Amino acid sequence: MKHWVEETLSNEVEGYLHHVSQQLGDETRPSLTPIPALHLLVPVGSTQDDSAALFWAAADLANRLELQVTILHCREWDLAKGVKYFMETKDEATSIITSAMKWFSALNIPAQGVLCDVERGSIGKAIATTSTDYHIDSVMVGLRHKRRLLPGLMGSTVTQVERLVNCPVIVIKLNRRQ
Repeated sequence: MKHWVEETLSNEVEGYLHHVSQQLGDETRPSLTPIPALHLLVPVGSTQDDSAALFWAAADLANRLELQVTILHCREWDLAKGVKYFMETKDEATSIITSAMKWFSALNIPAQGVLCDVERGSIGKAIATTSTDYHIDSVMVGLRHKRRLLPGLMGSTVTQVERLVNCPVIVIKLNRRQ
């Protein structure tokens, strides 16, 4: 049953993105010009388990459609005695993006990486800004339910992203081991 649900969702997303690519093609190109690749933004965190599920979902779509993937990692900072304190070093953040780009490259999926420094709690705003700056067609985010209080409520980052971006949001439920 789970496989059928995932396949149905994957087919629905594929159908939607195919519809968008046809509209872009009809409105913006002469009849003999190839349809431009759709642009998918995949924000990734620091943990490999969360990123792997998003990567596989993005790769599945890329195998069905012509996609360009942009990997976004937000390096969070907080103020400590009036000075910015980063939660990870720039080298750590860069290695997250580099390994993600290598992963997609191994599957022959075009990918680029973006690193941004954001104030703690502002990842949703950074995703929205990046989606505008890079002309993103769709954003794929992971839902962890890390601090879930009530069933049915989405995480705060996913809620911010859905509220702030001007393009479709694909939410992938991440399996969390307790």
